[in-house]
Amino acid sequence: MHLVGVFAALCLAAPVASAQSATVRADIPFAFTVGDTQCPAGTWSIQQSQSNPLLHTLRSKDGKHLFMVISGPVVQGKAQDSGKLVFNQHGNEYFLSTIWRSSGASTGFPAGRAERELIAAGSRAQSVPVVLAGTK
Repeated sequence: MHLVGVFAALCLAAPVASAQSATVRADIPFAFTVGDTQCPAGTWSIQQSQSNPLLHTLRSKDGKHLFMVISGPVVQGKAQDSGKLVFNQHGNEYFLSTIWRSSGASTGFPAGRAERELIAAGSRAQSVPVVLAGTK
């Protein structure tokens, strides 16, 4: 199933690679996981596709890590003073859960295998926000 999702993301990304917008940046002080992809701590940019708002490209500042992920639907909420990433923390493991833009738009990422296993074992997540760079 994971390979099917990656293949679908790559197929969807090919025609829209030049039409991406809505980039956010964050300095993430801990290693984290998105779906089943592990990411090191550091500065990351997340770019939402203009043609497909469910498709996101994540890129580390050093350029060593680049991948695409499909999120859940975009939900419009109340505008906020600042944008943020929200991580689910299980012990010393962090999983990207949601992007909140200052406009109030948010989108969530489904739990990957490791997070689902922790939840099934009874782990309860704590929400850890990371303010987006360039916002209050």
